[in-house]
Amino acid sequence: MRFARLLIVTGALLGVPLVSTASDCPHSEPRDATLDAAGATTLRVEAKAGYLTIRGTSDSSAVRVKGTACAPDEETLKEIELRNDRRGDTLYIEVEAPDGNRRRHSPYLDLEIEVPVSLHLDVEDGSGSVAIEGVRSLKLEDGSGEVLVRQVAEGVEIDDGSGDLEVTDVGGKIRVYDGSGSLEIERVTGAVSIKDGSGEITVRDTRAGVEIIEDGSGSIELDHIGGDVVVHEDGSGSIWAEYVDGDFTVKRDGSGGIHSNHIKGSLTVP
Repeated sequence: MRFARLLIVTGALLGVPLVSTASDCPHSEPRDATLDAAGATTLRVEAKAGYLTIRGTSDSSAVRVKGTACAPDEETLKEIELRNDRRGDTLYIEVEAPDGNRRRHSPYLDLEIEVPVSLHLDVEDGSGSVAIEGVRSLKLEDGSGEVLVRQVAEGVEIDDGSGDLEVTDVGGKIRVYDGSGSLEIERVTGAVSIKDGSGEITVRDTRAGVEIIEDGSGSIELDHIGGDVVVHEDGSGSIWAEYVDGDFTVKRDGSGGIHSNHIKGSLTVP
């Protein structure tokens, strides 16, 4: 999972432009913008189809957007718009584009956004891979596509439809509602809360507890957890818990074994 995602998005985080080939982008045009972030507290991004990369920077007081619009013909290309606005202390970046399903020659807009580290992020993405790094806090609603989030100073809240999801190095709480796809969470200061439809769940190296509200199917692996672990409801798939500093509790388990090792607190399983 991680290797596939990094092939797609790490280049953008390192500053290497995402370049579409002529076969999937017959007609292309830049879509760029710069927003003064002085006095702003929040950035709201409404993207549609296309790659989305957001990177925090400490040496800028502006939001800088570099986009590449791709379409099957010139007429459709003109319909792809990048809009920006400010309302009070909130900055807005919005994409307007004809409906597409990200198949060959469907219109889309790839975005690379650089933001001051002081801004809270509120992001809504339609489809395509998402990479977000080095920001203050994040609220993300994602339709489909792989998601990579890392180095967030405060909390993270993600509502994800489908696609693999990886979240690492978070200084606050994490709350994830995930439809399908593998989920990896690692190195978190705050508590972790997860509601998952299907796919493997892996949580490692937290300083607080982990709560699995519901898991439909797929294995659960919990390792080096700095507080209590509670699995309220698990449908199918094995549960592994190791090096837990608090209690380990499974309230309801459908099928699959439950395994534990090095639990400092009490152990309660069906």
